[in-house]
Amino acid sequence: ISREELRQKCIATLRKLSDTGLLSSKQKRVLLTDIITSSARGETSMVEVAYELLCTGEEEKDEAEMDTGMEDFTEQCRVFAAMADED
Repeated sequence: ISREELRQKCIATLRKLSDTGLLSSKQKRVLLTDIITSSARGETSMVEVAYELLCTGEEEKDEAEMDTGMEDFTEQCRVFAAMADED
């Protein structure tokens, strides 16, 4: 999976989390801004790193592991959004 594909999947996941109420629209906006800013600098955002580590990987992951990964990713998104909001 390319870095760009990973970024697009991460963005789609943030939108889904916001649509389902797991992230607020403000949290989504803060995190998307971080992804865009990092991308413009040629860097990878912390949100993307978290997504890659927690939500992707070996095909052997079962559904329970994927659910746990998504829960962990959602919690990290809330932390990142709170940190970014303090800046």
